Amino acid sequence: VLKNNMLTTQIKRSEYKYIVNKKDLPKILFFLSRFAKPDLSYADPITKSYVVHSIYFDTPTLKYYFEKIYGIMKRKKFRLRQYHTKTHGKSNIFAEIKYKHGAVITKERIQLEANTIKQQSDMYSIDNAFRHLYIQDTLRPTTLISYTRQPLIGIQHPHIRITIDRDLQSCIPNDFTFTQTNSTLLTDQAIIELKYHTYLPTWVNMFIKIFSLQQTSYSKYCAGLQHIRPTLTK
Repeated sequence: VLKNNMLTTQIKRSEYKYIVNKKDLPKILFFLSRFAKPDLSYADPITKSYVVHSIYFDTPTLKYYFEKIYGIMKRKKFRLRQYHTKTHGKSNIFAEIKYKHGAVITKERIQLEANTIKQQSDMYSIDNAFRHLYIQDTLRPTTLISYTRQPLIGIQHPHIRITIDRDLQSCIPNDFTFTQTNSTLLTDQAIIELKYHTYLPTWVNMFIKIFSLQQTSYSKYCAGLQHIRPTLTK
């Protein structure tokens, strides 16, 4: 299942989220163009974006969901994530465990061969901590979240990464193909995520102030699960 025997990689950073109106994105992108450039390492060179599909897993009692709803500071998520770009096609698939402690994110992930996870039983072939957590917490797929992501990185400050997510959709995952028809969330809004290591330069604080950005704890997973299961606690 591992792609080219790749080892687990770990990413640690701080993250903040903001919800903005789509109509404001041209002005936002114009402002950011002075300080950040498109990250073309994954994005399509024409659209400057790529599509993200994530199958989220949870326990039978939805432990991960309720930890977020009740504001538990230390929590985690388990997901399969596909990055669909012209450069990488549909083969760029990862198993990821995302740990959150306040604003600090630690993400462990391992790349998988394309088409190796086709059914529930295939999850037992994933190596390392991923299989252990999957078995320990009796995880099952709960929702498929999809959106288009436009990534930017700082020109003078490459430790700054800003992503703009739009056309957020969710549905019940019936299989592991990432191809189901989804129902749209946040029709007129987009999610800006600010991700960084060490420090924030002055232009980031100026950006937040000029556009009156208000930090949010919005969770794509929780919103998507609530959308397809409207009786859940919000």
